[in-house]
Order: sequence, then structure tokens, then C-alpha cells
Amino acid sequence: MRQNIRSVGYLVILGLTLGAVFWVVDSLVDALVFQNRSFVDEALSPDGVELWMRLFVIGLLLGFSLFAGLIVAQRRRAEASLRMAQDQLEERVRERTVALEEANVALQDEIAGRQQAQDSLKESEGWLRRLLETTNVIPWEADAETWQFTYVGPQAAALLGYPLTQWYERGFWTAHIHDDDRQQATDFCEKSSHGCSAYEFEYRMVAADGRTVWLHDIVTVDAENGVPKTLRGFLLDITTRKQAAQELERSEARFRRLLEAAPDAIVLMRLDGSIAL
Repeated sequence: MRQNIRSVGYLVILGLTLGAVFWVVDSLVDALVFQNRSFVDEALSPDGVELWMRLFVIGLLLGFSLFAGLIVAQRRRAEASLRMAQDQLEERVRERTVALEEANVALQDEIAGRQQAQDSLKESEGWLRRLLETTNVIPWEADAETWQFTYVGPQAAALLGYPLTQWYERGFWTAHIHDDDRQQATDFCEKSSHGCSAYEFEYRMVAADGRTVWLHDIVTVDAENGVPKTLRGFLLDITTRKQAAQELERSEARFRRLLEAAPDAIVLMRLDGSIAL
């Protein structure tokens, strides 16, 4: 503000100086041209017209100086405001740059952490897959809409006798389910999958050599927006357990028929002497 006032004052002084110079020059010119009055008389006591003309010119010079001073002051104020705005902008840019750098560092750390977690997860999945592939538990993955396998553990070939390439064919699973279980198994699988929750069920499949293999299927559903996309699970061969249960049922049936056909009473006693039957 003081600098602006000082600039206006300088310009006003400049205007007054120019006015004084004009007064002296005009007095000198009048004295030399008209030669009826001396320079001192022209300078100190000009006639009426000459006086008003000089005052008018000096007024113009002063007005112009004042106007120029105001313009200069306004321009300096605008420049000062612009510099202040630029400084504020630069400060904000610096602050934003620092914030972005900090955010970038945090983001890089997060990405590195996620990458490490993904690597650990992949390593764990690979370890688990290798472990499962050395057991009788068969891991698998399939499309939820077509039921076409996208991955099957290598031990699946030994389970049914079909090469792995056939397992990846479209319709392999439904085509090799036992005729008596096909409709019930596919209906249950479709209904349970649309529920987007894990489920288990048992059914029979027909091996390449004609054997009937009982399977216990454990299934999880991977869904997007409530729509099942991928099915993942494990196949467990429970044929031995089923055969043992069936043999037990047949044995119980034979024993029951024996009891019903026996002419004499048959009593079963426990080791402590109590009657069991």
C-alpha cells in the first residue's frame, strides 16, 4: 500500500515538474516570438488567455500523472494479488504433492502386502493341491452353468478308468452318473447351486470297466451378484463303505430270516450272562 502511494506521489511530482517546464518554455517562447514583453514578465505575470492556457495544460499533465499513478497502483495491486495467489497455489501444489507421495508410498506398501498375500495363498493352494493329488480325495472345479470340468485332480483317472482328457469333455459328469441316480443327482445339484451355499450329496458313477463307484461329493459355490459362476469341490470314493453297509444289511437280513425260520428258540447272551436277544 505504501509503495502504491509512493508511486502515485512520484507521478504527481513528475506532472508538476512537466507543468513547470512547460510554463518556463512557453514563457521563453512568447518572449522570443512576440518580443513585446520580457521573459520574466511572461513567466511571472502572463496575460489572461496565456495564464488559462498554461493552467489548462498543467491541469492536463497533473490529471494524466494522477491517472497514470492510479493505473500503476492498480496494476501493482493486481500483480501482488496474482503473486499471492500463485504462492498459495504453489503451496497447495506442494502440500498436494506431499500428500500424493505419501498416498503413493502407502499404496505401494498395500500392493506389496497384497502381492505377498497372493503369493502365499498361491503357494498354499499349490501345496494343498499337491497334497490332495497324492490322496484318494479328488479336487475338482467346474462351470456352474454347464457343469463342464475346468480342473480335475490327476487321481481321477484311476478312480473311474477314464483318461483326464475325457473328464474335461462337455457333459462327461452327467453322462457317467449311474442311470438310477442321474436325475436325482442333477436336480439336487442344480437346485443347491442356485442357492449359492455349500452342499454335499452322494451318487454312483459307472467306471470304464463297468464297475459302480459310490462317490461323496462336497461342493462349494462361487457366485457373483447372486448368480453361481463356478463350482469347486472334492470327490471321495466311498464304495468300500457302501459295500460294507450293504453287506451288513444282507447279513442282518439273513440272520433275521434264520431266526424267523428256526423251529426252536435261539437265545443270544452277552459275556456277562445277560440275554441280548
